Amino acid sequence: MKQRSSVGAILVATVLLGRPSAGAASEIERLIVEPNPVVYSGPLAPAVSISVDVKRASIFDNAECIVTIDPGDGSSFERLVDRRGFGSDPNRPAPRIFHNYAKPGTYTVVALGMSGCRGKLTARVTVQQSASGPTRPPSDDGPPKPRPPDVPPPPAQNPCRSSSTKGGSVDLAAAWNDAGSVSLAVFPGDGNKFLPHSQWNVRDGGWGDTVKWVAADFTGDGLTDIAAIWNNGGANTLTVRQSTGSKFIYSHWATNAGGWMNSSVWLAGDFNGDGCIDLASAWNDRGAASIAVFLGDGTRFLPYTQWNVRDGGWGDAVKWVAADFNGDGRTDIGAIWNNGGTNTLTVRLSTGSTFVASHWATNAGGWMDSTVWLAGDFNGDGRIDLAGAWNDAGALSIAVFLGDGKTFQPPTQWSVRNGGWGNTVKWVAADFNGDGRTDLGAIWNNGGNNTLTVRLSNGSQFTHGHWATNAGGWMDSSVWFAGRFRN
Repeated sequence: MKQRSSVGAILVATVLLGRPSAGAASEIERLIVEPNPVVYSGPLAPAVSISVDVKRASIFDNAECIVTIDPGDGSSFERLVDRRGFGSDPNRPAPRIFHNYAKPGTYTVVALGMSGCRGKLTARVTVQQSASGPTRPPSDDGPPKPRPPDVPPPPAQNPCRSSSTKGGSVDLAAAWNDAGSVSLAVFPGDGNKFLPHSQWNVRDGGWGDTVKWVAADFTGDGLTDIAAIWNNGGANTLTVRQSTGSKFIYSHWATNAGGWMNSSVWLAGDFNGDGCIDLASAWNDRGAASIAVFLGDGTRFLPYTQWNVRDGGWGDAVKWVAADFNGDGRTDIGAIWNNGGTNTLTVRLSTGSTFVASHWATNAGGWMDSTVWLAGDFNGDGRIDLAGAWNDAGALSIAVFLGDGKTFQPPTQWSVRNGGWGNTVKWVAADFNGDGRTDLGAIWNNGGNNTLTVRLSNGSQFTHGHWATNAGGWMDSSVWFAGRFRN
């Protein structure tokens, strides 16, 4: 931050910490607003660094949670606090949230856990502006200490994390072929069911059966967007439909973005850990797997770089998933493949500029081409697991491979022949009821109409319920997504 030539505005923040209510075993352990008074000066509004520390939470350690911050100045906002990869190391810093106070005063800051963390903590913050130069009030630990000659400004906010993370329930969206054009329907979720759908976009762009679709918060505004990768005269065009909370607005985030291949697999995630969502493309490089990454900056995708070149064999039947398997804040890529008739589960860990492959499980059950694989934290321990929904003699069974950040454990059957199998069923994974565990959604053809079934995880098994029936007409070509699309 550039210093003023004249006497600058001085911010002094002092804090009195509150305590969580007794008996809350998995609360936010404490709220810290700079444990010692801090002084900032400069031409911009003063900023207080609010740190929500969940590293000692007994259940949600090494996980992520949504915290509502009420700074006491008439504003409030939500933030995703990501503790994955931090573990319980007391020396690791807590994630920081920055808030600008517009004027001096004494404020009561409240942190209230929502999804993935619980509890309530408060702190008193006094913001003082003075023309007397850098000072700090007396404290119990001795006389005032001199201010360091250079006090750096608060770190600049990442543009992809600058807006509030939206809370609320998970919705479903369907992209469907509307007489050769794309229409998009959204089914709002309320944590117990899906409400009747509305058409957010009607015949907005051309339909293509080979288009690759992914959903993620590409702009960082807390709402899930939808991206389409499509063949534009032999080259890739990457189009993002940004959610406004009530409709999607599309724009092309990259054109001429490499050559089109029908067999390429596209995945969304924060592969370099900068807070912005990127795209990765695994493609058939003359019989070997190469992976290109298109870094996002919240407004566009940059030209791709090849993070892996001919690293392992290619197979059209390989199943691909993206998640942060080791909890370091970077999205990794998992591949499940047929190794002599049995499953091998290979994870390509991101270093931020390349992927490093290792086999996290071998001989992990028998291979079936029809099996559907999904990644999520199914038992709520903060680590990413894999689930395989498979055809068990015409019925549905679901095996879960629990992850520990380094390997996958042998599978356990969380559902055994529970419902019918269908090769055309559409599957999604998300925490539909907000209990911190990933659930599974299945959209299936029930006599020509969509039935939306959710299998809720209780940490060791799935329990299914139909959250919507007669939910529009079935189409095999429709593509389904889970996310928080609404405000």
